[in-house]
Amino acid sequence: MRRHLALPFLFAPAAGALVFTACAGTGDPVGPAAEPPEAREPLPVGAARAEPPAAPPAAAPSPPPVPPEARDLIRRLGGDDYRDREAAQAALARMGRAVKPAVLAAAAHDPSDEVRARCAAVLRGRYLDYDYTRPGAELFRRCAGAAPGGPQLHAEVTRSADNRDLLSAVEAGKAEGGKALAARRLRVYHTMFRPSPGGGSLQAVPDPADVAAVLVAEVAISSADIPVPREYGWVTGCHLVDGTSYQDVFTSGPHPAAHKAIFGRWLDTRSTPAELDPLPLAFGHLRLEGFEERLPALRRVVATPGVNGRAKGDAMWQLTGFPNNAGTPAVEAALTDATAVHAVRLPGPDGTVGARQTQVRDLALAFLLYAAGQDIASYGFETDSKEPRFKDPDWVSWGYYAFASDEKRAAAMARYAAWKGRQGGR
Repeated sequence: MRRHLALPFLFAPAAGALVFTACAGTGDPVGPAAEPPEAREPLPVGAARAEPPAAPPAAAPSPPPVPPEARDLIRRLGGDDYRDREAAQAALARMGRAVKPAVLAAAAHDPSDEVRARCAAVLRGRYLDYDYTRPGAELFRRCAGAAPGGPQLHAEVTRSADNRDLLSAVEAGKAEGGKALAARRLRVYHTMFRPSPGGGSLQAVPDPADVAAVLVAEVAISSADIPVPREYGWVTGCHLVDGTSYQDVFTSGPHPAAHKAIFGRWLDTRSTPAELDPLPLAFGHLRLEGFEERLPALRRVVATPGVNGRAKGDAMWQLTGFPNNAGTPAVEAALTDATAVHAVRLPGPDGTVGARQTQVRDLALAFLLYAAGQDIASYGFETDSKEPRFKDPDWVSWGYYAFASDEKRAAAMARYAAWKGRQGGR
């Protein structure tokens, strides 16, 4: 026999009892105890129950008072002394969001052209959008510039106590900042790897906000002021970028324009061999073909003495792929660079097989020939590969070929120079 469940809330309640709605959790009583009896009397047909008068709207919060010193700074923007105007503008920019209403008003209504122009410049630079009570506000503003999302990214970054500590140390000076940066980027690097159930480790993507904090710190602190740890001393911000899929950060997720601006500013400051060595490999992984800041960075990789030969080779290969031959001059300048890349076993003039050095200038010549559609093998390059593939771009980019003698190299260079001359220097 089918049993029927008793539903108590369907039956009339006892007088004065509370009845709760069937949707548990509201806790709002309805029924006799919820409203006076007269409220339950039936209304005449067509009549509407009178609604209680609406509460008056809450008054809008008044804007915070403008600090008196801000008004004085705005006044000084129109003074006669150029240096004082510059100092006043810089001081006003550092006051942050509290003075933005006053600066907006002055930019629109001040009778002085100079005051209006300087206030507009402060607003364009997004100086007043940053929270200067949090560490690193000015560092982020300088790196992100006027990119949308810069203040929001700074707020996201400084929600982390570790990032706040890092940025505070950087602001304290290069000695304290260098120590904090070395420790912080190593901790972020270790978050990229977690133990695998089957042994070994699995790679994970670090938080882009943590990476942004490290990049901003590396812009402010020279690599010469960053101590090198005994373990993983080779880790830099570039290795964090390489593990972050930064091409996705630039196109999706929160604050892509600010991330891109910070990355571009960081690239502009890479200048030492240790900073430049890992860049070409990271660029290859990140697929940053449309990132225009990549071109000058790759040029510096090729031109800087002390950079690893393999890194120079990777940079040159990428430079030959830029449209309108924009990277070609940097590759041609490397035709005199004798930095060793690796060794290839080839027979020498006497028939003895030995290791022959592939040099940066050899790769520069091969890449230029490939880009021009010429026959690389006809220039005297040799390889220990059983199946040379001088028309395969991947194989050519690896560079496992060399000249068996200096004489063959010199002849190849002379032949290329003659061909280049016939092209009218194009």
